[in-house]
Amino acid sequence: MLVSTAIFKVVASVSKGTASFAALLMTALHVTLMGSSLAAAAANPLASPELYGALPTIADAEISPNGEAVAMLQYVDGRTLLVVFGITDENSKPEGFSLGNVKPKTLYWAGDGHILILVSFTKNQSNFRTGREMIEYFRWVSFDVSERKSVSLFKNEPGFVVPSAGRLLATLPNESAKAVFARWSVSARGASGLARGPSLFEADLEKGRTRLLSAGNPETIDWVVDENGKPLARVDRDTEKLTIYSRQGDGSRLKAIRTYPVESGDPSPIILYGRASTAKKGSNEVVAGVLDEGGQRKLIRFY
Repeated sequence: MLVSTAIFKVVASVSKGTASFAALLMTALHVTLMGSSLAAAAANPLASPELYGALPTIADAEISPNGEAVAMLQYVDGRTLLVVFGITDENSKPEGFSLGNVKPKTLYWAGDGHILILVSFTKNQSNFRTGREMIEYFRWVSFDVSERKSVSLFKNEPGFVVPSAGRLLATLPNESAKAVFARWSVSARGASGLARGPSLFEADLEKGRTRLLSAGNPETIDWVVDENGKPLARVDRDTEKLTIYSRQGDGSRLKAIRTYPVESGDPSPIILYGRASTAKKGSNEVVAGVLDEGGQRKLIRFY
């Protein structure tokens, strides 16, 4: 699943559903795209709409944190490419990197040097109950922009098929080559034994190595981490209650601070949105949305 390198030349304009996004992309690619569009118009001033309907399409696009580059998932000639180009240098040219035989779902920048791409692929897997079956796997791929190479994150665990890629929780501003994921694991062990639920993992985006940060349990449904990737809060839910655990002071342990009664099928009475952006360094302040009596969510902060 390594991403192979293939340089390509963009020869047509692109669009993205909203005028503001299209304007941004046209500004970024004005030399290449406008030049090719004018050339095409001169060669065939009566070109049919079908011609432009077959132009490369964009599945997703993200601007780097420093605002100097754009990464896109783009379909060209039946292939899916990761396209990276600078938007501050008018002489920069887009570069396309083939994603091979996988289906890209979305992408995120991790710092200015890495791009995380969620992909899926199918595999004919043996099943001791039904024989063989096609399973769709989801995996994260980390692409190093400067080195033009990629690594896959997470794999199956010994004796177990793990189709899930896990959920990206945070990229770390202080360690741009690392990211934190919440992923179901059968091998992660907590204080009460096997986690059997989504646990926190840190991934090395250059080498592809992962390590357990904190084990969940069968009731764990969500996590919040701080700017260093350390657990800040956790949400557990069973058939009768939902419990919020929060880090107290400078300690590493999470303590139960709030409990909400729930019944099967009820919407979550509280959703954690993450660490408060206005929180002071070292603060454990978390922003959440709580259901009021009218069924509307209101924002609260807790420590």
